[in-house]
Amino acid sequence: MAENRIVILGDSLAMPRIMDGIRFEDTYAYHLAKEFEPDFTLYNRAKRANTFAKQAVEWTLNDDFICYNPKIVIIHLGIVDCAPRLFSELQNKVIEMMPAPIRKPIITFFSKRRLFFTRLFKKVYVDKKCFEAGIRSILTHIDSSKQKTIIVGIAPTNTVNANRSYGFEANIMDYNNILKNVAATKENTIFLDVRDQINPDIHLLPDGIHLTKEGHLIISKMIINHLNNSLKLTAMTK
Repeated sequence: MAENRIVILGDSLAMPRIMDGIRFEDTYAYHLAKEFEPDFTLYNRAKRANTFAKQAVEWTLNDDFICYNPKIVIIHLGIVDCAPRLFSELQNKVIEMMPAPIRKPIITFFSKRRLFFTRLFKKVYVDKKCFEAGIRSILTHIDSSKQKTIIVGIAPTNTVNANRSYGFEANIMDYNNILKNVAATKENTIFLDVRDQINPDIHLLPDGIHLTKEGHLIISKMIINHLNNSLKLTAMTK
């Protein structure tokens, strides 16, 4: 009998964060693996700083998705794409190559004026057009007649981040709308809106991005509830 597989395509939100006390056993990926074993085997292919644009690259999809041929795909990306940035990815690489006596004053200068510069120069790692193209590219490789896809929405950030980076919450809402609208065009694909369940001041770490243990548990319960209902419905219709 062929192995039933679940694959997570995500960023650091689906991964442990040892420096903040988030162990592998605390992650929603672990909770899902325990819930659905032995019927399903879960492969967590999340990578730190991952974006839809990076994940959609053909070789990445081959390594992280296509070769696994999963029955269930969980896509949890977006915060890296949409977060307001002081510097573009290219500018960051250039700055990182500078000697520390030059690099540190530059970073300090812009960081102290983060709200001003993020308002004046609206930078993100992945613009809305490329963001939508990335998710559509991934979904073209998913056979909706055989595979179920859950797109986990972007959680709201905390008050500190919202006040430090101009337009952070607006970006999250805009990019979530893209995810929701694209999911609606694809059969057997759902957008899981987490905004009403995740309280950023409780369920996120102080960075306003990564999940606490409670946050991971909430995400896992939302996915488990949806999949259990979906799998029961599928069994009833066979």
